[in-house]
This record gives sequence, structure tokens and C-alpha cells, in this order.
Amino acid sequence: MFIKNIPNGFKPMPCHRIDRNTTGLVLFAKNEESLNILLNKFKNHEIEKHYFALVYGIPKQKYKRCEAYLFKDNKKSRVYISDTFKKGYQKIITTYNILETKNNNTCLLDVQIETGKTHQIRAHLAHLGYPIIGDR
Repeated sequence: MFIKNIPNGFKPMPCHRIDRNTTGLVLFAKNEESLNILLNKFKNHEIEKHYFALVYGIPKQKYKRCEAYLFKDNKKSRVYISDTFKKGYQKIITTYNILETKNNNTCLLDVQIETGKTHQIRAHLAHLGYPIIGDR
């Protein structure tokens, strides 16, 4: 990004994040007032983020809100999902809506998360039996 003149010395700042090895758009604020407004809107869930995932398998339900628990093991750089609470696990909520199904047992999902944990979408979808195509 090339910035010729920065008003009041403010450098554009990201208003949210996406996980490493994830592609997508990141919204930047060009001044402090906009940054504060946008951060507040994200905090209060007034802005919706949609993630599109091409997955193996076709869910039985077109739309589903799924709750589970996620544990991030920093030593192994892995996350684990459980259907029941376990010590150290955090609650996650993932919602998906099927946008399109293919004849080769794959489908395109519109995914939203109410909780934003690292690798939540990829881990939760794999746990549900719908791993993201190309995920390792």
C-alpha cells in the first residue's frame, strides 16, 4: 500500500484479523475516528463476516448452527474439537448454509462464526465431517 500523505500522522490500521494461511479481505480504517467506530461495531457484532468454504461431503441440513468446544495446543500448533466441555477448552459457535452442491460429493458453504477462535472454521467443519478442500 502506498500512502503519499498521512493525515495527522495516522497510519491505516486493520479493524479485524484473519487466520494465517487464510485468504480474504481485511478492512482497514484510514483515521482514528473510523477505526474506533469500526472496532466498536465488530465488538458488538453489528458487522457480519461471511466465509466461503468448499468442503468434502454434503451436510444433511441446508442450514445449521453448531456448538462445540475448541482447545488450542500451542506446543503442537494444533487445535482440537470436542462436543462436550473439557478443561481448557473454549466454547465455539459456527453456522453454515449450503450455497451449492456438486455431483462429486462436495459443496460450497457460507460460514459465519459467533466466536472467533484460531482455526475455528477449518477445525469445526472437519470435526463435523466436512473438511475444507485443500486443507492440511
